[in-house]
Amino acid sequence: MVAGIAQVGFSDSLRNPARVLFENALAGLYKLAAVDLVREQIEGALGADMPYDISNDGLLVWPGPAYTVEVLYPLKTDAATIDATARSGLPAKPLPPLQARAISFRHQSLAWSEWVYAWTADTGKDPPRLMSGPSLIPSLVTPTPAPVKAVAAQSMP
Repeated sequence: MVAGIAQVGFSDSLRNPARVLFENALAGLYKLAAVDLVREQIEGALGADMPYDISNDGLLVWPGPAYTVEVLYPLKTDAATIDATARSGLPAKPLPPLQARAISFRHQSLAWSEWVYAWTADTGKDPPRLMSGPSLIPSLVTPTPAPVKAVAAQSMP
């Protein structure tokens, strides 16, 4: 099962500690739902601009223009590091190996006791972040507005 947040909403306005609490709640929900992969973690490992898809064979990546090169990261492995294998064409530069734990939510541990503690910990302290690596919550990248040009005021006739 693959999970992800399709559209950034209110979560982008959350700041710590509320953001950490929301991410912890989401991690617990994902674990209860037996999620295997989280899109935000995959994009954090590959880079947000890398096109990819998930197939029965594994994680397919197209590292180049026009989707002419296809690379596979097999996901059905117990290896800690997953190497890329070119399926068609050759990438301009070799793709780095991925840490299985960074892209496979299923392999990230989250004990019930840790999750409960995150909600019952001392309220005077910030809650602990339960997941390591990229956040489960996407960030909305707000474009920098163009500078406003000063315009001389004109009086009406």
